[in-house]
Amino acid sequence: MLPSERQRRLDLARREDAGEILWTGRLNTGAGWDLDRLWRRARQQAENRKAIEKAIKAEFSELSQYQYKTPDPHQLKRAKADPEYLIDVLAAVGKHYGETFRIDANDILRRHRISWSFVGEELISRRSDELQDAVVNRVLKLPISAGHNAAQEAYLEALDLIEHDKPAAAITESGTALENMLAGLGCKGNALGPKVRDAKAKGLLGGADEKLTNAVMNICDWVSAERSTRGNAHPGSNATIDDAWLIVHVVGALIIRLAGPSPRSTGRA
Repeated sequence: MLPSERQRRLDLARREDAGEILWTGRLNTGAGWDLDRLWRRARQQAENRKAIEKAIKAEFSELSQYQYKTPDPHQLKRAKADPEYLIDVLAAVGKHYGETFRIDANDILRRHRISWSFVGEELISRRSDELQDAVVNRVLKLPISAGHNAAQEAYLEALDLIEHDKPAAAITESGTALENMLAGLGCKGNALGPKVRDAKAKGLLGGADEKLTNAVMNICDWVSAERSTRGNAHPGSNATIDDAWLIVHVVGALIIRLAGPSPRSTGRA
């Protein structure tokens, strides 16, 4: 991730922390222009463009509530258009133009703070994501410090990898985020496991945290073992996006706890 993009995301998180409401369920003009360009590029690259456009048009011919029956890229740039229509257009285009389009669309939606996201082939509202507010956003809002920056950088990368449908890599990067947080707090060791043990010895993690930290380490080890077994020719994993979100939230909760004002003595666990 470029430093400017990382800084932009952190600035957005801090504006939200100050009470500014940035997320919206409506496509704005900036997002519309970016999605318009994305759709046009997908059209140019698609080998079966006519069949795809016919399928999109067929879906809208059945939606009697809308005036327009032939969705077109330029419609996404009309900020004053029916917001439900625009979301349905985007959902249909994402469904038929494939995974690469959906990954790029998710990046655009996130950058413009549009509270919709493709999950598989479905376009889902993210406004009710309580875990996003309670964990993910709080990690991104941690005050700037030498101890937090490396953890935030890895955590942002894990979120990016989820958006790009790379759950195994996101899990690995989540483990890196926790390891970086512990290193920033002065914990020693050449890997996550030794740093966790040192954190316990220092009283930074209590006995109640052991199952959470063990879960993170075990899943990271599982992903690493799968990659080793499959070899370079098959670098994938059986890890799913749900697995990645689970670890991202667990790691986020641990980072927030570690960033607290006082350590968790093992005597209080």
